[in-house]
Amino acid sequence: MRKITHLLLLTLIAYLFPVGSCRTDIDEITTYSVNIRFTDEQPESDLKRDITIFEYNRHDKINAKNSMKEIAYGTQETFRAADYSSKVKFLVRVYDSEKSTELWVQHVYHLEKDKNIEIVLSNNTKLAPNEPQ
Repeated sequence: MRKITHLLLLTLIAYLFPVGSCRTDIDEITTYSVNIRFTDEQPESDLKRDITIFEYNRHDKINAKNSMKEIAYGTQETFRAADYSSKVKFLVRVYDSEKSTELWVQHVYHLEKDKNIEIVLSNNTKLAPNEPQ
């Protein structure tokens, strides 16, 4: 009888505390890397750029926001996506001491679960005043 009790106890422990094949939160990290390749046509200009990054869930609701301030050519930053984020959109603010303009990147970047996606923003990136769908 004692042997059966021990076997039942071991089975219960094995069931409650699985080992080996379980995933951890570390395995489930979704990230995106942003590489800045904007070049100024007039290098002596004092134009600056800030970027606000909006993360959306699958219901098109803003899930999180990140930002990059006074970015320069060659800036690279990697962000960990918030839980349930499925896509990102970028709002670029171009400004100097006299004026400011906000333009949306006209591409929606879809995140891939457990992977990093590379995003390059350059002079070839299409920008417009309207948020992309």
